[in-house]
Formats: sequence, C-alpha cells, structure tokens
Amino acid sequence: MTTAAAWLLGALSLVAAARGDVRAHVAIGSAGPAPVGLAVLFDDDDDDEDGVRDARQNRDVPGDDLLWVEVRTRGPGWVRARGGVRLVVDGRPTAAVRLSRGGRHLLAVQGIEPSRTADHARLVVEDGARRMQVGLTVVAVRWESGAGPLDPSRAAVRVSRAIPSLASLAAGASVEAPAGDADDVRLELVDPSTSEAGRAIVLRVRDPASGRVRGERTIALHLADPNGTWRSPWLRLVTDDVDASAPGVSDRVLRVALRDEVRAVVPGVPGAASIRVGRPGREGGPDAAMLATLRVRVLRRWPGGPPVIGADEAAALRLAREQVRIANEVWAQCAIGFGAPERADVAVVDPPPAALVSIGDGDGLPAYGGGVVRMRVGGRPIEPVTTRAGASPLETAVAIARALRRAGAAATVVRVPRIERAAGPSADVVVRDRTGRPLPVERDGDAPWSTDARQRVEVHAVDLSDGLLEFDNGTAVAGSPEERALVAFVADDDPRTLDVIVVDRFMHGTRQGEAFIAADGGSITNVVILDRNGIHQQRQAWTQSHEIGHVLIDHPFHPDDVGPDRPHLLMDSDSSLGLVTGPKRLERAECARARHRSAALLFRRPDPAAVPFENARGSWGVRA
Repeated sequence: MTTAAAWLLGALSLVAAARGDVRAHVAIGSAGPAPVGLAVLFDDDDDDEDGVRDARQNRDVPGDDLLWVEVRTRGPGWVRARGGVRLVVDGRPTAAVRLSRGGRHLLAVQGIEPSRTADHARLVVEDGARRMQVGLTVVAVRWESGAGPLDPSRAAVRVSRAIPSLASLAAGASVEAPAGDADDVRLELVDPSTSEAGRAIVLRVRDPASGRVRGERTIALHLADPNGTWRSPWLRLVTDDVDASAPGVSDRVLRVALRDEVRAVVPGVPGAASIRVGRPGREGGPDAAMLATLRVRVLRRWPGGPPVIGADEAAALRLAREQVRIANEVWAQCAIGFGAPERADVAVVDPPPAALVSIGDGDGLPAYGGGVVRMRVGGRPIEPVTTRAGASPLETAVAIARALRRAGAAATVVRVPRIERAAGPSADVVVRDRTGRPLPVERDGDAPWSTDARQRVEVHAVDLSDGLLEFDNGTAVAGSPEERALVAFVADDDPRTLDVIVVDRFMHGTRQGEAFIAADGGSITNVVILDRNGIHQQRQAWTQSHEIGHVLIDHPFHPDDVGPDRPHLLMDSDSSLGLVTGPKRLERAECARARHRSAALLFRRPDPAAVPFENARGSWGVRA
C-alpha cells in the first residue's frame, strides 16, 4: 500500500465501544480485494417503541443497534450504502453521504435486510477518482414464542404461567422440538458468513427505568441448517429466585421483571435484538403493562408502640416494601405491576382510637323510640339525640352525625350492608377532627351510649392486644366492627389504590389474610388485611398476592371450592409450599378477569419507562 493510498482510505474502524459494543479495526488498502468479516445487525426491533421497526423508520432512528465506522479521506468524496444497509445522518436514513472535505468522518450504518450470503452488503467509499468497497454481512436475530414468530414492534415476551419443571422443559431442548408452553421463547440467528460450530448468543436483561443490567446469560446455539441458521433451546421467563433456581432447568429459565428489555447480543456484532416483557401501557390488549398502586400500612401494637412486624420501624418498612416486590413478581404473569418497591407508599401507623360509632350492628333493627344517645367528642358533650320510633340505623346515624358536627367534629355516615340473620342494614358514623385525623368519642359520664330499648349504639376502637376480630361467613359482606374501625381510618378513600394493612394476628386464628372486594357490595372495598404470619410466609404461601388476587379478580371464592384441588394455583385456598410447585400460578382467564373487573384500580402507564437510546438530534451522522 502506498502512502498516498493509505491516507486516501486509511482505516475503517468500528467505533461502537463507547456504546458498550465490541471494537475492531480493519485496514483498507487501495488495491486487492475488499476486506471481509465485518458484521452489522439487522435492526428489526423497536427500541423507541413507536410501533415501527427501526429498520423501517424514516426519522429519529434509534442508535442502539447501528455500526459506527470511521472513514478517512484526503479530499471531498462520497460514501454509499448498497445491498441491505443504509447510512443514518442526524437520525434520518440515506443511501449516500457526501463528504465535503478531507479528514476523519464518523458514519452510522444500519442493517435493514438480512444478508443471503456473506459480504452481501457494501459500503462504497469514493475520493475523487479512487474507489473502495467494504463488504458487510447483515446478521439477523429473530424472536419466537411457542405460539409463533414475535414482531418486537407489536408483540412482547411474556412471563410464563407454567411451572419450570424438567418434564415441561426437557422436550424443548432440541431445535426441532415444539415448545412446552405457548409463552416459552427461543432465538434464531442467521449469519451466512460462517457455519462454524459453537455459536452462542448472550441474553442481557436490562431494567428500563435505571438502565441497570438485571442479569446476563450465554445461550449455546445449535445449527439448524447448513446455510448458517442457528437456534437456541426453548427458554422460560420467570420472575423470582424460586423459579430461577428450579432443579434441573436453571439454565433454561431467564429471570425478568415486567417491562424489562431483553437484549440478544451476538458476540462480535454491535447492538442487540431487543424485545420487551409486556407492551407499553398506552396500548390495549392483554400484553399492555397495567399499573396498580399499593398503599401499605403497618400497625403499631399500641399507640406509640413497636410495629407488629420487624425489630423496629426501619425493618417494618423494609418488609412492607418487600410485599410490593413479591406482588410485582407474581402478578407479572398478567402484565400487572405495582411500581418500584423503593418508591411505594408505605408507613407505620398507630391503631385508630375509639372513633367509629355503629348503630344497629349485627341486627339492623329499627329504633324502638324515645331513647337518648349521649357521648362526648373532643372533650365536649354533644346535644342528646332522641331516637324516633321506627327509625332505621341509617336515619339514627344521620341524626348523631348532625349532633357531632354541631360539637365541632367532622362526621361521615356510612351505610353498612345487611349481613346474614340481620333484619336490615346497619350504619356507621366515622368521626374525625377538621384535619382528617380520628377524633376519639367518649362516654358522657356514666350515661350509656343509648337508652333505646331495641336499637344498639356502640363505639369501636382497634385493640390488637387480643388480635383483630375477623369477619365470618355471615358477616363477610360488612366486616367486623373492629375491621371497619381499622379500615375507616387507616385505608384511604381513593378507589384507584389498593390498601394493604398489616396487623399482629387475627383474634380467632382462622386465617393469615383477608380481602374486601367490590363484588360483595360492602362498605369496604379494595382492602387487604394481613397478619404477621402471612408476612412471614412471603414466598411460601404468597398470602399477600393471593388476597390481592381476590380484589383484582373481584371474586370471593377459590378454584378448589368448586373443582379439583390444584395446589400450584395462586388462588388455591390452603396450599403453602416454597417450591416451584407452590401456589403462585395464575390462569389466563384469571388475568383477563382481573384486567376487566379492576378497571378503576388498574391504569395504563401514560409514559412507560423507556430504555435509554441514542437520540438522533445532534448525536449522529457525519462528524469530523
């Protein structure tokens, strides 16, 4: 090579190292064959999630998967792209770039069609009368699920609902075998430049919000045909440590989270073929990521006392955030998430004082009439309320609330639906101060709450010393008075949040958790109450996710109430097992029902977390 020729074309170099890819150098002379062995990725994914494959995008082309090359010329000239590649300048694709002066020029090359043979694509560099061609092979990586090929601009990979067992994954080890589950995935690599054995692909899972790599795995590929096509075995996407370490198949599972980016990296080729776990929330369909808000409140054992879980408040808050993390792991099967645990709304709070007045609780009887209701609030006695003959609990509650308001309290009347064996509905009066905090209600000296001969008036507090009084089958629609007193002041009134309240234990020890759902038509909805044992079980019984399931699916029963026992299902009534066969699987119909029935709780993320990618404006194209 002459000195002039070396200056003319000098060297062509991959400069993608700053973007985390491999660096290579190929010297180009003025005579002899064009160099071979350069590869560019077929940019068939959708990094910016605009619904258009990047290889078909005509503006603001993402820069994640481009091959960056440096061309040196002595004078003005041209660089042209031929046969399956195009150049990208300031985010816009073009077939040719004019070099107005000599020097060093940085160019972005995009693969837009897979190569049929090695070096099928070309970069043609012209400098005056001198001309040089550089061969490129456009390498393709394709995603496939058990249901068929996946288009990354329209489809997503899914967290599997199937158990990652040796029996269900063993058949998929062969490249000819069908998938064991419709949500299993595999990759196909097409690279006609070589048919060498031992090809592999690196799967890198990235958290889109932070850009942090969640995990990485090298997958061995098997030659599927002699023309340069390799396939991976079938893989299953999972979300927790239990499934990720499943015996015998840990090399066939990949741990992800909802809306993660899964990047398939071909060693030696810049960029990655990317696909998301779940589609953007702005879209419709069963794969669109939906977000619910968990509001977790851990009670103290008594006002100012220690929390019911954890050694101290800091530990209690960590355990509360862990409940959000577990819910994310389980409900990703339905493309439902609850946000980042570190940003969750969690707090440790006092149990509410005696600030709930109940009328006719348990029987819903009308007033006999002529009785007198007396009480004090904020240290002041209220005006006595005389019961009217035949007045319903709701009517008496309205009269009591008026008297409380005249005494300076903020009083809200709540209709409590009729329970079994009751004559009618009862009513509660929730008493707060003007700032919204519970305002204790006290007896007025030795006077009873009411002297009515038939209609009872009681005031309820939350006393955890003997456990929280739980509802039974007959009172489930209303909850116990103590549960209503708890929820009235600890839960919020926002129908778009799901409140999780943690207590020490339930009085009769009949459960570890309970849920209040909209379908029951009760005064309490979208609330889950867990005891410390339900928290302790975490990933054995998945109690919290089970109870959240009752709220989201909006159904009180369990599959094994009306059919065969299937202990691997999340909504099973009595299973507890910290293994892959434990109770955490959701059925497709349950996911569909949750997304339909809980439209008020679940909302589409308006601006889904985006994977950082090179913005076209001012960062691409020709640079000296």
